[in-house]
Amino acid sequence: MGSASKDDIASHYRQLSDYDVAALYAQGPTAFASPDIWHVLEDEYRRRASEPGPVQEIETEYAREQSAVSAVASAAAPLHFRLAQGAADLVLCFAVFLLLIGALSLLGLPAWAVGTAALWLAPLLYPSLFEARNGATPVMRLFHLKVVDEVGGLPSLKQTAFRAYLKAYLFLPLQLGMVISLLRYSTGARSAWYHDFLSGTTVVREEPTTERTGV
Repeated sequence: MGSASKDDIASHYRQLSDYDVAALYAQGPTAFASPDIWHVLEDEYRRRASEPGPVQEIETEYAREQSAVSAVASAAAPLHFRLAQGAADLVLCFAVFLLLIGALSLLGLPAWAVGTAALWLAPLLYPSLFEARNGATPVMRLFHLKVVDEVGGLPSLKQTAFRAYLKAYLFLPLQLGMVISLLRYSTGARSAWYHDFLSGTTVVREEPTTERTGV
């Protein structure tokens, strides 16, 4: 590619709006036929990113998001907290299962239908509703644990329901989930548990706050 053609491409990019330049830049270098074309676009993008405008706002928002992701990663709960909380939550989930059996029995359904429905609903409804509303089940609150999305916000009901489904129905019966999770923990992965990284969530540990009272 000659210098004249570079100048022509640079002139073309200068005529584009900030949003168009940002959209082209987001495609990455592999989307361009020549590395030289990408370098010209990259120079134009960096020039605009150094000036007030939409491109600079995009860069600022991206930096803010990456900072939030890093903060979530550093606060990820350790393995022993997750195991203890999971065991305690299993007990509470069983209590929910018994309550559902009692409630569904009032509908006059056959015993097998009541048991099956309760068995499917308890591990799905119990964690997903609490986590979508407060970010934590009652047991998780005792352990100062909280479910967050990738940038530290409250997860959606869709995320928590999918998370609960993965944990209760998909891998757990075959014990594949535990194997995958332990392998990811051994590599230092942030969202080590399979139901976390597949649902785009992370469990973080919040430092307990102590209130001082005057004497």
